[in-house]
Amino acid sequence: MKTLKDRMNDIGCSTFINILYPELKKDINIDIQTVAARHETYSKYTIKSQKSRLSKCKSIFKNNEICDALIFVIESTRVSEEIRCKAETYLKMETSI
Repeated sequence: MKTLKDRMNDIGCSTFINILYPELKKDINIDIQTVAARHETYSKYTIKSQKSRLSKCKSIFKNNEICDALIFVIESTRVSEEIRCKAETYLKMETSI
């Protein structure tokens, strides 16, 4: 099984924060068609890539690794300040539940 770091790198921090995290928080059973219909950026990935990214993200949720994934984004030196701030906000929401 891939490590969290590997899965996050495969998903992409920006895709995780801007698209998949918010969508999976609303509906863990969401499918790629729905995500692609709601997010033009996601629809530009190949179908194989869409499936892979969504599957890896769902595994993070199912394995209760959400906080670790958000920390990974916050600590990443390759993400924008905007993405880092969103990750911090999401982490605060996760830890206040």
